[in-house]
Amino acid sequence: MRTKLLRILAIKGRTAWVYSPNCLAHFVNQEHPENPARVQVIEQALRKSGLWHLLQKIEAPEVSDIQLARVHSRSYLRQLESKIPSSGSIKIEEDTYLSHDTLNAARYAAGAAIKAVDLVMSKQAKNAFCAIRPPGHHASADKAAGFCFINNIAVATMHAIAQYRLQRVAIVDFDLHHGDGTQAIFQNDERVMFL
Repeated sequence: MRTKLLRILAIKGRTAWVYSPNCLAHFVNQEHPENPARVQVIEQALRKSGLWHLLQKIEAPEVSDIQLARVHSRSYLRQLESKIPSSGSIKIEEDTYLSHDTLNAARYAAGAAIKAVDLVMSKQAKNAFCAIRPPGHHASADKAAGFCFINNIAVATMHAIAQYRLQRVAIVDFDLHHGDGTQAIFQNDERVMFL
């Protein structure tokens, strides 16, 4: 299996690993399933497998306000900003906690998704993996949910449509939980197929 994977990834740089150290700053507590160890464990597994050196490591920029506005209203973002605690974290939804660094981390996570689109569309990478947190697919246009604040995939999809004039985009969500926020955002948008 390892030999086959190495052969598939034989050309260095075909896959981009898009990350931001800022994404590790969002912290609830060590017992919460969405904690910094999630990204660190993925990196450790790639290093152990011998695949790490084949990846392009690309640091993500912060998402712009214009890119965010294609999905999230300014009032929603202001509402989240108004709840940022000076220390610790606060519960804003059943399993969703906002810490002092959460929104900054979420802005870089969305920036990573946009950078991944740019790398693939400009053929600088064949594909990309965004090693980011917090995740995004449960966030709707105006509500945080399921550990998610900014819907990264929705922001990246709208960037692909606006920047590259794509007529159709498919989103394949293969997480254990249904990306309900992503579905709600694109429910009536014929340019996007959500699976």
